[in-house]
Amino acid sequence: MARKILRFLTACSAGILFLSIALFPLSLFTSFPEIEDDGVIDHWSVPIGGRLRCIPLGGRLWVFTGDYPYQGSILTLSDGNQVSWGGAWTTEITDWEWVSGSNGISQSSFIDKDGKNRGKARYGDFPGIYYRHFEWLNADEPWTTLSVSLFYPLVLSAILPVFWLYRKVRASMLPKN
Repeated sequence: MARKILRFLTACSAGILFLSIALFPLSLFTSFPEIEDDGVIDHWSVPIGGRLRCIPLGGRLWVFTGDYPYQGSILTLSDGNQVSWGGAWTTEITDWEWVSGSNGISQSSFIDKDGKNRGKARYGDFPGIYYRHFEWLNADEPWTTLSVSLFYPLVLSAILPVFWLYRKVRASMLPKN
């Protein structure tokens, strides 16, 4: 039974490996979505389910909600004491964070003058990984973007097929009794 599971996992890994190899050159020729004059967003991202979409861009795989991935922009205005978030002046409170140099993860809440939570912002930056998640009180759904370098699935999915290939080659070189 364990051999069947290992064979199945190896086949799945090989499939992901070939998909990663195919997506890499494709990702170098795609561009970020553009908003046309008539307000229609022009891109060929693939719907995954609900509002979740996926697109290979620049050697990375972008998974996002909404019409386009968040790529960095001005989200708040500040008067020095408070920030504008979700249409109200709020105080930004860091709920938790882990930071090491320019890498790390954090979450902030935005509390208005009445003590009401107007939303949250989550950030994550690691080598080859970019994550943003924004929630607003007056928005129907959050805006989420995850970008992962295609190097990660390429290397991780190659482990089992390479091990399988090594065992096959080694077995063929052993003398047969």
